[in-house]
Amino acid sequence: MENGRPELEDNLAGARMNKGNAFSALGQAAASIKEFDAAIAILARLVDDGRPELENDLSSARMNKGNAFSALGQAAAAIAEHDAAIAIIARLMDHGRPELRPDLARALANRAIAFLKIGQSKKAALDRTSAQELLAAAKRDGMQGLEPLASWIASIGAGEPRIRPRFWRWIATLSLRLLNR
Repeated sequence: MENGRPELEDNLAGARMNKGNAFSALGQAAASIKEFDAAIAILARLVDDGRPELENDLSSARMNKGNAFSALGQAAAAIAEHDAAIAIIARLMDHGRPELRPDLARALANRAIAFLKIGQSKKAALDRTSAQELLAAAKRDGMQGLEPLASWIASIGAGEPRIRPRFWRWIATLSLRLLNR
């Protein structure tokens, strides 16, 4: 941050990601992409500058951007963002982070939705199955609270999965009001 407090840049990236999520929940995908781009730029630079603990945050920003592209009907761009998120999470898991299985499952599930939107049902089914296997492994390892994610993933391919409940739309509206004060 120029003339600011560089130690808070990761907080700024988080705020931009939250604002992007709020725009997404309000159906303003184009605005959310701008916020996710800002968060990605900050996080990528911080990771490159020696802050590897922010890599999973970077993967989340890429996944969120992919979801925004998917909402705009831009499946190819969505898949590219989900591919980037999947690569980051898979690399982290390869380096001893098995607790990220639910994150990888979520990224695969989001990519499956993008595949479905362009008629690639076989690729979508492979991603959904991989996501389900990751959750099963996480559950065997004692992770709890995975049922909502597992239910959502199971719904992929059985009609349009429910991505954002009304509650999150309300939270998003409130968040934007607070951010714009």
